[in-house]
Amino acid sequence: MCDFAEVYHIYDLYGFPAEYTATLACGLGINSRIGKKITGLKVDLEYLLLAHIADGTAINAWLNSENGRKGKDRPSSFVALLTQNTQKANEVVGFESGEDFEKERERMINEC
Repeated sequence: MCDFAEVYHIYDLYGFPAEYTATLACGLGINSRIGKKITGLKVDLEYLLLAHIADGTAINAWLNSENGRKGKDRPSSFVALLTQNTQKANEVVGFESGEDFEKERERMINEC
C-alpha cells in the first residue's frame, strides 16, 4: 500500500484490476518496499554498496596495521550487519497457542 501511495498516488488498490496492480508492482524499483521484500534486502542498495566500500577501506587499513600483520582484531563487517537474518529461512517455528500465533503474525505484518 505504501509503495503504491508514494510512487503512483494510488490509495485504494482494490479499485483496480489485479493484473493492473501486479503490472504496477513490477514497475517499482529495487529500493521500494516490495522490491526489497522480493530480493530479500533489508536496506537500500545504495546503503549496501556504501557498506561494501566502508568494509574494504577498513580491511585495507587493518591489513596495514600491527594487528593486521598478526591477524588479530579483524574489523567487523557493515555488510554482514546489514544483511544478517534474525531467523533462518527454513527454521520451523512453533507456538503454544493460537493467541501466540496471532501476535507473531501481527508483528510480522506490521514489520513490512
